[in-house]
Amino acid sequence: MTKERFQAYEFRDRRFEFYSSGRMLVFQGAFCAAPMLLAYALESGLKAALLAVRAMWTPKDEDLVERGHKLRELYLRARTLGILQRTFISLDLLEYAEDHFGRRYPSGCDRLLEEKGYWSFGSNKVFAFDDAICQIDDALVNWSGDPVESMGRVPLLQPLRGPLVHAFFHSNPFTLARLVRYQASPGIGHSGKQWSAEELHQSKEFRYVGYPYPRVLELQWLNLAALFRYPRQGEPDPDPVGNYLDRCSVYDRLLFSKWVVVRLKEAFGSSNVAVENDSATNEFRAVVIDRTARKWWRTIVLESRKDPGPWILNDLARRKLDEWISSTKDQFRRKRRGLRVPPQEHKTRSAA
Repeated sequence: MTKERFQAYEFRDRRFEFYSSGRMLVFQGAFCAAPMLLAYALESGLKAALLAVRAMWTPKDEDLVERGHKLRELYLRARTLGILQRTFISLDLLEYAEDHFGRRYPSGCDRLLEEKGYWSFGSNKVFAFDDAICQIDDALVNWSGDPVESMGRVPLLQPLRGPLVHAFFHSNPFTLARLVRYQASPGIGHSGKQWSAEELHQSKEFRYVGYPYPRVLELQWLNLAALFRYPRQGEPDPDPVGNYLDRCSVYDRLLFSKWVVVRLKEAFGSSNVAVENDSATNEFRAVVIDRTARKWWRTIVLESRKDPGPWILNDLARRKLDEWISSTKDQFRRKRRGLRVPPQEHKTRSAA
């Protein structure tokens, strides 16, 4: 084994441990520590990518790899050198991950709150990390031509199906979709670890209650890493996963405007429509988003204590809603800078 291959496998093992440990903490509700470990998993993948093309380095590249946690710079450099050219990861996601390094200490957390107004992390955000980390892992294997470099073979070689193995696959559409490829890796076929995706996707080790396997698998088509938005103060915190899986009890409390929500989902996609209740104003609102747009969100009041029935179904209400949808689509036509989305042939279906 060459020194370069040995180093690649060391990065693979670290990537797996950071990643699975971060996911495990997500499902235990440790939302302070979990994103830091997920950010370390991203960083180990990005640095492994640059080390794979060390022959093309400039003096600045060595400093970039050896010092700091500049995930955006690492990613852009690895893309420029070709190894990550076919990955689609939003710089917003990498900035968001970088900021979690700054939250390691209370002073850093205070500084971020002062600069950006707020931060948030919830269990659904893990799926964007899943998407990005698995894309980088694929790119490393494709570049080297060595399937042993994939972190997906590590859990299949564990003597027991322990917590890290469970965390790697639990409710994870991206690793579950790659399971057959992981099991085809050299040496796996003789280990007896020919598990099915259906049995791996739901672990009793974690409190997080997922959805049936086919439903979870659909999340891989939402471009979660490519279109990730890092909201600024005053902007909504987009949750395309929660929207798509209909994790919303507010909808059931609507009296006359449920048809409006159904129409909005038809027009913009279920992952792009959220229903929320503003307890301060006693308003129920729908928030419509387009993660590809510059002006990427718009709200519409559905019901309020003062006026519970502005959307009672009739011809006038239908025309009014159609006009709102049309003007919102006009707003969304101008796309955000630097947008990179997988080409259409990468998507076998549309869940957006």
